[in-house]
Amino acid sequence: MTDAPKISSQGHAWFARTVGVLLVLIGAILAAGGLWLALVRGSPYYLLAGLGLIASGALMVRRRVLGAWVYVGVFAATLPWALWESGLNGWALIPRLFGPFILLLLVAACVPDLTRDRAPRRASLGLALGASALMGVLVIAVLLAGRPPRPGRADARSSALDGGGGRRRLARLWRDLWRPALLDLGADHPG
Repeated sequence: MTDAPKISSQGHAWFARTVGVLLVLIGAILAAGGLWLALVRGSPYYLLAGLGLIASGALMVRRRVLGAWVYVGVFAATLPWALWESGLNGWALIPRLFGPFILLLLVAACVPDLTRDRAPRRASLGLALGASALMGVLVIAVLLAGRPPRPGRADARSSALDGGGGRRRLARLWRDLWRPALLDLGADHPG
């Protein structure tokens, strides 16, 4: 009779351990690239986030609920960094926040397997719902802040894909960047 809870808790442990291994692997990649970036005086975020993911994943592999909370801390630090890096530009925020948000949902789904208490199980649901609500508010804020300008007004932030001359500017930039290399090779370049 005492073995039944142990077997059932071990039966789902593979999911938490798999997510933990995934966090360690992603963290190692982020930390390695982040170290290189920090050495060339870039942002230390990737190194710190990678180390946080490694710690979080290692704790989750050992079935420690602290690993989930370490990841929550990494995600909480990712939000202001992403906003600082890209402002309210929705397209720039997506690659910075979507992946970490999906990992947050996976981590939240693991919390019941990391503990036997009922309170953390409810906290896991609260964490997932809270993170989803936070992302929803962030998406709405970005959509409202990133509304296109009214017709007839010039927008100084014209992108390369809009109809406001951005494509022409991008084409000129591309041509000017490659012209010296093509001339060095002796190739003729039209334009």
